[in-house]
Amino acid sequence: AAALAARAAVRSGAGLVTVATTRAAAAAVQALAPEAMVDVLPASAGGEVAGSGIEGSLAKATALAVGPGLGTGEGPRRLLGAILDAWQGPLLLDADALTLLAGRLGVLRARAAAPVLTPHPGELARLLGITTAEVTADRLGAARRAADAGGAVVLGKGARTVIAGGGGLAMVNPTGTPGLASGGAGDVLSGVVGALLAQGVPAREAAAAGAFLHGRAAEMAAERFPGAVPAGELVEYLSAAEAEVRQSA
Repeated sequence: AAALAARAAVRSGAGLVTVATTRAAAAAVQALAPEAMVDVLPASAGGEVAGSGIEGSLAKATALAVGPGLGTGEGPRRLLGAILDAWQGPLLLDADALTLLAGRLGVLRARAAAPVLTPHPGELARLLGITTAEVTADRLGAARRAADAGGAVVLGKGARTVIAGGGGLAMVNPTGTPGLASGGAGDVLSGVVGALLAQGVPAREAAAAGAFLHGRAAEMAAERFPGAVPAGELVEYLSAAEAEVRQSA
């Protein structure tokens, strides 16, 4: 998961991408994302991050994407708390980070800058303490509620991804295909949006642009993969999607 996000961030213009993970996972990350640097974090007896040692990574970061491959045990919970306490820069929270924040969106409200949250319907339901059926019945309304509760920009993944929060009107992304319902596609999206945040794009605009590019890359990939688009292949189409957008601007 972290390797996919890192590869996507590199393809989306991040100049230097670093993955903070355990020593046991470092070799796999380096093999799958050789362009990325790796910071090794202490591990617990169970193999997850122990919840300490992130300070060096934070000191050299411009933006953070937290969640893919994080884990949901006590160590990851402590690590997420340490990040939220120490980091006030651009921040994206996805996957396991959202699971750890279930029912606790209010802890994000004091942040200097609105974080970007990228939940799928199940994660959004857990964040709000409602059912997935309630989310799918009104995804835009649920995204708005979460954005208000956390002072965040919420990118609600699904058919026609929705973006709420950060001021202004809510948005519905026009790009994408059913092929995005594949494992790892959300990790790729986190890398794209994280890279835009690292380049100074404001949270709301980064979420909207990232969703558009991610969806357009999937549309391009669908010509070769008419079913589910493998996440690793999706990464390869990001540069073409960005080039197309720049040419049409």
